Parts: sequence; C-alpha cells; structure tokens
Amino acid sequence: MRPPSHPFLSRLAIPLLVAVAAALLWIGYTERWSTDAWRTPEGYEGDPAEIFARVRASIDDPLQPLFGYDELARLAAPFGADWGGYPISDGPTFALAGLLGRAVGPFAAVNLLGCALIAAAALSFYLCARHLRWRPEWAACAALLFAFSNYHLRWLVTLSFAQTWTLPPLLLLCASAARPAPVVGGDRRRVLLLAAALGVWLGWGNPYFVFFAGCVIAGAFVLNRLRRAPWHRLAPLGLLVAAMGVSVVVAHWAFFAAKLSGTGGTEQFDRGYTGAELYALKPLDLVIPPEDHRSHLLRDLGRIYASDTALKGEPFYNYIGLVGLAGLALLALVALRRAARPSPTRRVPEAALAALWCGLLATVGGGTAALALAGIDWFRASNRIGVFFSLWALFFLFGALHRATRSRPRWIALCLAATISVAGWFEQTPWYGYESARAAAAVKLAADRATVAAIEQTAGRDAAVFQLPFVPFPEAGRTARLADYEHFRPYLVSDTLRFSYGGLRGPAATNWTAATARLAAPEMVARLQDTGFGVLWVDRRGYADNADALLAQLRAFGLTEIPTARADEIAVFRLQPRTPALAPNLGDARILPLWDPFAANPSDASPWMLDCGNWSPAERAPGRVWRWARRTATLGLDWRGPATDAELRFTANSAGDARLVIRADSREIGHVDLLGGRRLDCRVPLRLEPGLQRLTFEYPGRLRRLGRDSRQIGFMVENLVCAPQ
Repeated sequence: MRPPSHPFLSRLAIPLLVAVAAALLWIGYTERWSTDAWRTPEGYEGDPAEIFARVRASIDDPLQPLFGYDELARLAAPFGADWGGYPISDGPTFALAGLLGRAVGPFAAVNLLGCALIAAAALSFYLCARHLRWRPEWAACAALLFAFSNYHLRWLVTLSFAQTWTLPPLLLLCASAARPAPVVGGDRRRVLLLAAALGVWLGWGNPYFVFFAGCVIAGAFVLNRLRRAPWHRLAPLGLLVAAMGVSVVVAHWAFFAAKLSGTGGTEQFDRGYTGAELYALKPLDLVIPPEDHRSHLLRDLGRIYASDTALKGEPFYNYIGLVGLAGLALLALVALRRAARPSPTRRVPEAALAALWCGLLATVGGGTAALALAGIDWFRASNRIGVFFSLWALFFLFGALHRATRSRPRWIALCLAATISVAGWFEQTPWYGYESARAAAAVKLAADRATVAAIEQTAGRDAAVFQLPFVPFPEAGRTARLADYEHFRPYLVSDTLRFSYGGLRGPAATNWTAATARLAAPEMVARLQDTGFGVLWVDRRGYADNADALLAQLRAFGLTEIPTARADEIAVFRLQPRTPALAPNLGDARILPLWDPFAANPSDASPWMLDCGNWSPAERAPGRVWRWARRTATLGLDWRGPATDAELRFTANSAGDARLVIRADSREIGHVDLLGGRRLDCRVPLRLEPGLQRLTFEYPGRLRRLGRDSRQIGFMVENLVCAPQ
C-alpha cells in the first residue's frame, strides 16, 4: 500500500536541498574539512579582531549583545567597559554566536554562522524566485550565484553585512507596491506578517541595511503614486517601516541616550563629508573584476583599476560577476526600449527604476553625499548598497531565462541552468588560499595562547593586564606599525584575564588609562600596582623606536619579564599588585588630555595645560602646535604651586573679524581683537591659583571651512604657553 504523501514536506525538500548545497559549496570552497579548519580563522588582524571580540564578550555573557554591551567586566580594566554609546548592530546574531561559542569557541562560532548565512541567502532567494513561479532549476541557479557573490564572501566575517537573506523578500514587497491589481485577503495577511517580521529583523540588524531599505521603500512609495496604484498596496511597506523603526530604537537605545545626553563616547561617529566620497558607490565597482580573480587577464584589469583610482575606498566588494553583468546589461536594454516606446502593458521594469533611483542616491556626489554635506554623515559607505544591484540583475536575467525556456523541453532548461551555475560560480568566486591563510593564523593563535598561558601561570588567571601603547577604541586606525584592534588578540584566547584596552574614548575612565600610559616608567608602575594590575604588556609595534627606550627603563627598574612566544613583537612584565587595590582617582585633573598631546608631561614648575572640551584634535608642523575650535573651547590649567601671577602666550587666527574673549569663572580676564585670516601674537595676564582653573575662549564671529577640511572652524590657538611670573 502506498504511504500517504506530505505536500508540506515535499515542498520543503528542494529548498532545503538548495540550502544544503550552498553550505557544502562554501565548505568546499573554503577547504573546511577538518575540526581545526573550523576552529581557525583566515586572519584576525584589524577589523575582524573587533568582530571576534564581540563574540568573545557574548561568550562571557550571551545577554550583552541584546543590551548594548554595557557591562564588559574583562575589558577597560580596572573599570570594565561600557559600549552603550557604540551602536553595535545584530544583537540577536551575536547573542547566538555567544551561545554557540561556549561550545566551540569564538572562531568556530563565526565560521559556522558564516556558513549558515550563505545557506540562508541561497534559501531566501530560492523561495522568492519560486514565489514568482520560476522553474526550480532557474531559481536554484540564481540563488547559488547570489549566495556566492563577492559581496558575501568578502563581508562574511562581519556576520552583519552578510545578512542579506532579508533583501529578496524586501524587493518583492517593494515591487508589488506599484502594481494595480488588488491583494487577495488570505495573501494579504501573510504579506503583512512577512513585512512585520522583516522590519523587526532589519531594525535589529545593520543600520546600513535600515538606511538602504528606507531608500528603496521611498522609491516604491513614489512609484505607487506615479502609477496611481491602490493605496492599500503600501500597507505592507508601512508596517515594515514602523516595525523597523521601533526595532532600531529598542536595539540602539543606549547609543541614542548617550548621544542626546552628551555623555561622551559617540564623537568618533561624526564622519565628515570626505568619507562620503571615498566610500561612495562607483559604477565601475560593479564591473571591474577583483585583483584575486581566477582569470589572469581579468586580474590584471583589477590591479590597474585598484592602483589608478583616486578614491580607494572598498574596491571589489561589489563585483557582481559576468552573469550579473549580463543581467544588468539586459535590464538596461529593456528599460531603454520600453522608455522609448511607452505602453500601459509594457512599463519600464521596476528593477531598472529602483537601480536608477539607488544609483542616484549612492554614487559619488549623489544623495548620500548631499546628506553628508548637510551634516548627516552616518551612512558614508554608500557603496555597500551594491548587493541590491546584484539582486536586481539576477532577478531580471533569470526571470527572462525562465520565460524563454518555459515552452522548451525540460532537459534544455536543466542543462542550461547547470552550465550557467558551474561557470558563473567558478568565475565570480575569487581565488583565495584559505588553507595557507589559516596555517599562518594558526601560528599566531598558538603564540597568543602560549603567551596568555605564561601570563596566567605567572600572575594568576584573574590578573589585570595593562596594555601599552594606549590605543583609543573604536576606529583608532594604525598606531605606528600596530594595526587597529590588535590589543584584542590576548582577550580572544583568554577566559579570565582582564585587559585595559576596550573602553570607549571620552569618559573619565578612558582618560585615566591614557594619562597612566603617559607617565614615566617609575610613576606608571607605581600607579598600576596600586590599582591592582599584575601585568604590563608592551606591544613594540606601537612605538616608532620599537619601544627600546621604554623597555630599557622598565628593565632598569627591576621588573621581572615574563618569557613569551611573541618576544619579537611584545614584552610582558610581572607587576606586584596591591591587595586590596586602591580605586583609581578619577577626580585628578591631570587625567584629562593634554592640550599639546605631542609633548611629554610637564614638570610641576609650570601648570599643566589640559583640553577641557570643544577643541579640535591637535595638529602640528615643525615648530608649531595648534588647535582649532568653533564658538567656544575650554582650557584647563592645573597648578600645584602657590598662587602667583602668570602670563598666557599664544598666536591666534580666526575665520572672521571678531573679539576673542577669555573668561575665568565667567569673569573676563582678557580679550584679543582678531582680524580674519591674520595671525596675531597674544599675551593675556592672569592669576594662577592652586588647583584646576578653567579658561573659556569665546568667539562670536563667523565660521568657515578650510580648503577640503570638512570641519567648520572659528578660531585657532597656536603654541600655547602659560608662564608663571
């Protein structure tokens, strides 16, 4: 007797097969056939280290990603880090990574989730294509090519930009918004549920996708009105936008609160206009093959492009492959033909209109650049919208292939789809030596684990490690030869050690860490031991002289050096922490940043000049150090001697004619009549009192930009000196 059929299970069989095929292809492509291959990354220097650090923090506490990483006890020692002012996305994804990482470790967790994201991208595209009633072979072919785009393979380690499985259904919802036919009741309920779910996940995900989704939805709204389609077709998009907005607020409430309250830690996200050009979408990025293309001829073309382009942003992430280029070309041809001969039944394809709309927004000098010029510069990297062009190209091309072969024998469609799948996958996946990259990373991991083991054996498993040089977090860039986020490496392979790195720049705790790193060796060691640090970590790559001078002082001071497997890069010293440890003095004025950060700490014979707020970063040239400000800026003078007369000397310049007034406790102590564009030598007498005095510089004149500098500036103070009489 024949067993009963299960229509639901039979409908799931092919989609699951597509997802499994995508996962196996990725495993084969990355050569992950062993446990060690899963547990080892291809590299964890630079930005990937920050991703792995999020997973490491989630392993310690899987709830942290959902609450903004506001209690990271093992970072920013001795205080603990609070990343609430840092808008980290994808809370649910990193919470899952933390749970998974508890069983397999941070690197394997990222690799497993990366494999799942590739499979999810293929599955999502396949289901949307089947919803359009494509034949399974064409749906599967296009789905695999989408999953293995350059965009996914190069962004996969972020676990964030690779979450594009939300985009195919988003585009279908937008395309249906401009169609005149009414929505069937049962279908409408399912569509609304899908829209709400997409909105929630997008809002919890990467803010760039929220912005891009908003751009595409805005275009769909305009098209709905131009075509006079029914208003109710916009209901799913309205629900999606509402759900997305609520999710964004919930997911990033800590960042918004810090931004509104001005509590600090958010200034690094003021990007400026320059980045909006550097990281804008360049149409050639969709077309030019990458430098690691499998074809030597196309690889050389990519090298020429990479070396000659003036805007070296993020090249090759958006290359859509020859199959994708064929889809874009066909889309452009059909759109031009239909635009030349308009007809109610043969409209310009929605995909072409959407590509044109998003291209105008994202390209160099486009809409995002205009937003950045107006001060809204959070989404400077508009090139990351390139994945949408891949979707439009594949949807249009394979939809056309499906229609062209629908009346042909099935074997023709199967053979053609298989040929395009193999050739397209091979052409668009870059050549990369995954195994050799993992072998190099494994050596570094082994050295890191050995170093951490040596520290734990000598100083104890719960020791606090002070890391030099001081490096701000996040997005500090390179410090000498030290890449950004390198200080995370020992944290990634330790379960219990605490590290001084990882506090958001700006708060008093981070100022204390930076000020401690500026101290001379004897004073620094004494302070570290008093506050409970058991280890001093010196990364030689962060110093111009390879830290030779500092290490000579530390060794002469008699500190015990812990042998490590990374002796050519780092030196580690054993400290004797005080028990119980003293609380750091956050009320000490001298933990504030020096007004001249290029100088050594002053002696007590002169007051310490401190940046107490609103100064631009210090700049220098031979014989000159200066800072710009807008309307007001505050200078701190910390004087440890008796009350005495002093003189403030500096050179001033300004954007326009105005009187620069200097006040102490709201009382004017001097002023300078500035002439726009002219440098004036200034002397202002004042009375130095013991303790911290705050001098406020007030400039009421006009603001302007200097050349290509994105800052609006008002006045400048140069070579500032405070000389006691």
